[in-house]
Amino acid sequence: MKRGKKTTKIRTTQSPIMAMAYYRPPSPPLDEWERDFANIKKMGFDGIQMWIYWGWYEQKKGEFDFSEIDLFFDTAEKNGLMVIPQIVLEVPPSWLEVKNPLQSPKGVLKVAHLACIDIPCYDDQEVRRAAEPFIEALVSRYKSRDILHWCAWNEHRSRWACCCDASRKSYGQWLEEKYSTIDAYNKKFGKCFHDWTAAARTVTGPDYAVEYNWRLWAADSLTDQVRWVADIIKRLDPDHPAMGHAGASSVVQNVRRDTCVDALMCEVVDLYGSSCAAGWESQAYATDAENVMAMNPNRQSNVGIQLDWLRSLSPESWIHELYADHFCSWITRDASDLMWQFWQIVSRGLGGIKIWEYKVERIGKESLGYGLVGLDGEPNDRSRSLEDAMKKIKTDLAEFFDTYQMQEPVVGVLYDERSHLLGELEEGGYFNDAMGYGNCGRLHSKAFTGVYETLRRLNIPVTWVPWQRLDEAKKLKALILPGHGLMDSDMSDKLEEFVKEGGILLGQAGTGFRRDNTYVSPVIPAYGLSSLFGIKEDNRTLVAGETRIVDSNKDDIDRVASFAVKLKTSDAEPIGFWEDGSIALTKNEVGKGSAWYLGAFSGLDCSESGGSLSKVLGEPQDSFLKDCGTNSLDVIPWQSITGSKKAYFIFNTTDDSIKVNIPECVTRCDILFGNHSVGSDTVSLAANSAMLLWMKKRLG
Repeated sequence: MKRGKKTTKIRTTQSPIMAMAYYRPPSPPLDEWERDFANIKKMGFDGIQMWIYWGWYEQKKGEFDFSEIDLFFDTAEKNGLMVIPQIVLEVPPSWLEVKNPLQSPKGVLKVAHLACIDIPCYDDQEVRRAAEPFIEALVSRYKSRDILHWCAWNEHRSRWACCCDASRKSYGQWLEEKYSTIDAYNKKFGKCFHDWTAAARTVTGPDYAVEYNWRLWAADSLTDQVRWVADIIKRLDPDHPAMGHAGASSVVQNVRRDTCVDALMCEVVDLYGSSCAAGWESQAYATDAENVMAMNPNRQSNVGIQLDWLRSLSPESWIHELYADHFCSWITRDASDLMWQFWQIVSRGLGGIKIWEYKVERIGKESLGYGLVGLDGEPNDRSRSLEDAMKKIKTDLAEFFDTYQMQEPVVGVLYDERSHLLGELEEGGYFNDAMGYGNCGRLHSKAFTGVYETLRRLNIPVTWVPWQRLDEAKKLKALILPGHGLMDSDMSDKLEEFVKEGGILLGQAGTGFRRDNTYVSPVIPAYGLSSLFGIKEDNRTLVAGETRIVDSNKDDIDRVASFAVKLKTSDAEPIGFWEDGSIALTKNEVGKGSAWYLGAFSGLDCSESGGSLSKVLGEPQDSFLKDCGTNSLDVIPWQSITGSKKAYFIFNTTDDSIKVNIPECVTRCDILFGNHSVGSDTVSLAANSAMLLWMKKRLG
């Protein structure tokens, strides 16, 4: 199997593989396994996962006690369940001499979950050499068993990008490989270090450049750690995929505190997955105008953003942890919340879903948290709802998943973790030694969240385009730059080529705000993009409340908030204007395509945004999608594999019943959760409900 972005396909239909997380030593106890495994299989799961702590199974150096793992495999296979062995090296043996423990810049040590052992830094090559015999013995012993996939690393993340001696040495080597000489580094970033050792000692400060480089090194270092384990697995077991399981996807994490670059990481494993980074919001949270204001980072709707991002990496990506319950022991998750998230995942056609976890925890800070069922193993509303949903997928909807697939979006949003990182550096304050700017901090993530939410409200399907894969944008009709972006000459050249070949490019305020050395560009947009768009930014202002963008007749085009950037044109045609008559929206025809520029951010602090995007992208050809959007219904379109028929996953995430006209060509309606009623030409979908409509032909 080839490792890379074309991921290993291990399923035969577009329905997800379903797995259950079960054993994290020491619970559940072994005498409960027989009954639990049988119940898990009865519910409809395909696989079951166990955590394999290095320190748990090699308590004495060189002596491996795999009897528990043998029992786990035997019990799983007896019940027709495939196994996900999850290797956890962050729980090392107590005999390991940890010379370089994982530690923060202030020297605070990181302790392994539950095991209470210092986590070693895997930049230390001696630690890697000590762990390799365990990994090799494990893979060699079980490679012929019923494995769904290996998990090479659990929640690989750099929340504590290490500052031990081994890490600083690694960072210095990374700087040298990237910038060749200390003089070249100093010249590029405006520094005066005498050698790489001195440069590697400085990881944060009032200038963004040093922490910017340190965090990018942290991402590369993390990728190398996972590559190291995945390569051992693939060398010894080429028949089973190796997965990387991110703690949170790039687009929904704070990349300053947790720099895991998915677009890099997914290249070193066969399958990619992530925990579903969503709070316990669902229905009203996702569509209530007050809750989708991107200016408030605590109110972003992360579910759809993350799912579309994972699918953009590969349709075979997994949600490798869908939380069955709350973390907190005193709150229980509502079944409808779980079902909303579950069907959102299914509607994106992802490769698999693993539920975290079967039974609530017995010990530690997660006691009575997360589990699908309680310690008594008895079913409840959540477990029954999930069982019914999986049964529906495998029976009533089996034909659908055999013959339909998610419709590929034609509109893309560029994602660049470097721009994301710089936006978070502007917020400041992580190490309490740099002042940030609250109204502008995290602006990049707020901007792309606002764009995504605006597109979602318009029911325009979207794919994310990692900057590392910008060449793939040529298959899209349109590409949106969410603004405040770091720019370099290579990216600028590719964007120009995209437009000349017929693409529609939309830049938002701050495109190319910073150059590739983190300096602010004297001309925005930077690196020749000013010529491509036919404009330059002339005046940058904050606005109180909302403001209008109008056409030459003073008719409304759009409403925006927070920022208003006045544009000065060279070749571009003015399309929209601020109320004082200055230019707000432009269009420049270049080659076969067009480059548009908006001096604002769609969806940022304004629930009425969207007119500019509609003007740039044109009216949707699918009138049913537009009608559903007008009625506040979220729709994920699918099409038959032959392309002759369509189907729609439809979510009513409001608090009210919604009635919508349905086309004559509807042949079937399946309720997924909640309630609905179907009339002769309408369907009423109750609050907090979802359904699947099948069409006998494509809609024009």
